[in-house]
Amino acid sequence: MGFETIEALARSLGREAVTKNRSVVCVQGLGFVGSAMAVALADARDAQGNPYFNVVGVELPTAEGLAKVEAINAGRLPIASADVRLQAAMTRASTVGNLLATTDSSVYALASVTTVDIHLDVSSKDGRPSVDFSGFRAAIRTLGSSMRPGSLVVVETTTPPGTCEHVVVPELERALGERGLPIDSILVAHAYERVMPGTEYLDSIINFWRVYSGHTPEAADACDQFLSKVINVKDFP
Repeated sequence: MGFETIEALARSLGREAVTKNRSVVCVQGLGFVGSAMAVALADARDAQGNPYFNVVGVELPTAEGLAKVEAINAGRLPIASADVRLQAAMTRASTVGNLLATTDSSVYALASVTTVDIHLDVSSKDGRPSVDFSGFRAAIRTLGSSMRPGSLVVVETTTPPGTCEHVVVPELERALGERGLPIDSILVAHAYERVMPGTEYLDSIINFWRVYSGHTPEAADACDQFLSKVINVKDFP
């Protein structure tokens, strides 16, 4: 379909137009990590109490994905949670209107940051660990085909060592090359998720230390600035 603005996406979902002077952050994958991260991002506030971001959760157009999208757009958590703070943050995001969800991957073009929260299974094959990267690679290629130059990809998925260097960056480079863009025009960082479902689900994201690294110094700086708006860096530097 394609959306030129976040307001156009909101209108297509039957929602009131969101405040446009906020950065757009997309969350790729709305499982138990991505859903909670999307809510945490939507609940992030500046010193004046204003939301930092307009957040868009993106799922595949499967029955499960569509159900998650429908739940978020109706103001409901798409996952079961005993955390009252996470529930309250979801309600605030729905009231403010800065958390949307869609299956339309063209929205990545609106994002200044996309977090990758795709589930990646490690299995055993002939007694040795094995990972099927096919779905993960396709997800990264989608970002490279849509995201604008200067934007940041933050991989939160728990991945084997070397995944960003040998999978993420090459897939982005190929997609960017096909668009005639410099192969380093999208920044890449890794900040593996620390989400712990339970009664402190939200706190496990915003009130906990986070390790991150960037493919380049510029990417590391961009990731630091981004995460510092979400995480309580005063108490968890």
